[in-house]
Amino acid sequence: MLVFTLASLLSWGSGEAVDWTEAKIQGKPQIGSRSTEEEIAQLLEVFNQMQTATQTKSSSY
Repeated sequence: MLVFTLASLLSWGSGEAVDWTEAKIQGKPQIGSRSTEEEIAQLLEVFNQMQTATQTKSSSY
């Protein structure tokens, strides 16, 4: 049990160290850089494309 706990802590610690190093090298990721309106517009465009593809597929049968 002790070996498993130490291995888990070592694995978690090394992962955190890699993440920290990567963040220092590349900088923190930009979260929320796009507005909600842009995301909604993109989702609607994809949805419309899917509907068109479905209608085309069903009319060909």
